[in-house]
Amino acid sequence: MDSYVNKKLLAVGISVGQCVLALHAYAVDIHSFDVSAPKRMAIGSEPLALSRVQELSVAQFVDVPRSEPLVWSVYLQQHAPQWLPYADVLSHWAGTASINPQLVVALLEANGQQISASSSTLRPLWGALPEQALGSELDAQTAEPAENAISEIIAEQLLTLASYFYLYDEQPEARAATSSAASWALWQSFAQAELNADQHLRAVVEAYQRLFPKAFSTRLAPMTVQAAATPPPDLLQWPWRQGYYWKANGAHANSGSGYPLSSVDVSYDWPRWGGRTYSVTAAHSGQVQVYSRCNLRITHPSGWQTNYYHMEDIEVSSGDWVDINTRIGTYANDRNTALCQGGSSTGPHLHFSLLYNGRYQSLQGVNLGPYVVNVGNYSYDDNCRRYWLYHQDEQRSYCAWDWLYNSGPKQ
Repeated sequence: MDSYVNKKLLAVGISVGQCVLALHAYAVDIHSFDVSAPKRMAIGSEPLALSRVQELSVAQFVDVPRSEPLVWSVYLQQHAPQWLPYADVLSHWAGTASINPQLVVALLEANGQQISASSSTLRPLWGALPEQALGSELDAQTAEPAENAISEIIAEQLLTLASYFYLYDEQPEARAATSSAASWALWQSFAQAELNADQHLRAVVEAYQRLFPKAFSTRLAPMTVQAAATPPPDLLQWPWRQGYYWKANGAHANSGSGYPLSSVDVSYDWPRWGGRTYSVTAAHSGQVQVYSRCNLRITHPSGWQTNYYHMEDIEVSSGDWVDINTRIGTYANDRNTALCQGGSSTGPHLHFSLLYNGRYQSLQGVNLGPYVVNVGNYSYDDNCRRYWLYHQDEQRSYCAWDWLYNSGPKQ
């Protein structure tokens, strides 16, 4: 994500009972649609009381690694063929937001039985589509095909949901209302859309339990999504070839705003669109999950994961095992390729993120080779008094936009 252009807001208003979305094209590289969730949000005069059956676990919410991940094209072909043209959209944005595909399916089912009683009617994850998206004409407001309008709504809803999920820990009112960040995120997303949040939450949980009963089995050991403070110091290197120098900007949240500061953008020389781009390599060994033609993730057996966005010419496939420093593709030099499912960005770069078992994790104190990250105070904070990369061998700090040498993982 870059930090050069001015912030631009596109509001898409839908009548009461439908979704109310705010699409942001964020200056600081908008690899995705930024979500304008408030830093603090009161739940309201009535306390949110969730019964146990409505409390989803973190592992039921985030995109936890699994031996047999849901393949969107196969699942939709069998259960909801009307959504098959949007399989790549759902795969990409669920992966980008790192939301469990089973939860996304449950949302579709709860909003008009789109899985169990599929028809030609499309409804988003909650609420209804605007009239422009239901016809074949161009969207009057955005001058884009109707299919793009649907894609933008799905993207915005998934990123809104993820935004509330990570906001939970900062909200005393939320923690007092429920121990479930997942359920709170769903409830707030429905309430923001001016829907009956209690009713919709109950419908989603019921659909989830019915469609994926194994996810609620008490016989299965729950997956741990609470990571150690940082990965092992010798696990990660920078995501480019060893022996080369690149540059990085300030740490930021995956969506461009909020927390955790899990991501950093890197590029060799930060060219304009059409400029030369270079090889991206695996920052650690692990198994690959490709979400789209511009987005993939690598999962280490320890549960630590790295995500690679704005890619092109991806050379690996889902299920492949890669070793550290293996070439996996290049970062895209064409805007449409880098943003293969929408969004905005001002130039070629790799959007690189850290996760643990599907949950985005702060880069604070993380070793990328011999460099230890100090993330700063907020997204894209590139003031070297707050954001720096401390080189343990050289015993000196580097700032945003300095040349960084990839010597491999810390020895």
